[in-house]
Amino acid sequence: MGVLGPAGPSLERWGTIVPAIAEGLEQVREVWFEQCIKMIRRISHRANPDNPPVTPRRTALGGEAIYAIKAFQLFLLLKPLEDYIAPGKFTEFADVLVVEVWGEDFGECRTRFSRYSEFKDPKDRLLCFGTDVAKYIMGGSLHPFVTAAVASMVPLLFEMSHMFLAGGFGDNDTVDRLSKKIDARLMKSPGPVPSAG
Repeated sequence: MGVLGPAGPSLERWGTIVPAIAEGLEQVREVWFEQCIKMIRRISHRANPDNPPVTPRRTALGGEAIYAIKAFQLFLLLKPLEDYIAPGKFTEFADVLVVEVWGEDFGECRTRFSRYSEFKDPKDRLLCFGTDVAKYIMGGSLHPFVTAAVASMVPLLFEMSHMFLAGGFGDNDTVDRLSKKIDARLMKSPGPVPSAG
């Protein structure tokens, strides 16, 4: 049984829940990407003082990074979504959420989602996602340091995305719990934090 009871929210409420979640996930993408850029810059300067620091070529979220992050967000949220939607309505709700979140980028996002889903080993999936975002940041070139930095930020992406999923369903206890975890993570890297409340 989910946090909202065995049936989950009524179909009528989906019309407000889904857009609220999608809007929150959009905020998360922007903030998370900004945090990735900050981490790369911060770590790069300390990583090897004998080598020049790695300089991100793209610091504004766009293109391939958007497709990758949109796809990976929904991949990450499949399990938590089970807490809010009854099994008999899960696929239908997930389809509505996918269409809302991916929007005009549906084809590109679906391609990446399918690729991430093929990996049995979560580490391989994480590496693939990290590489997709890192290549965008570095202007198409592959840099293992940047891939590792992006991959290390996935727990933050999950927590922020999950917070907005929970907020969309009015699950304030989960929002509060995740907000505290996010705040603790960001104490090391100050920046704007989206609010789901």
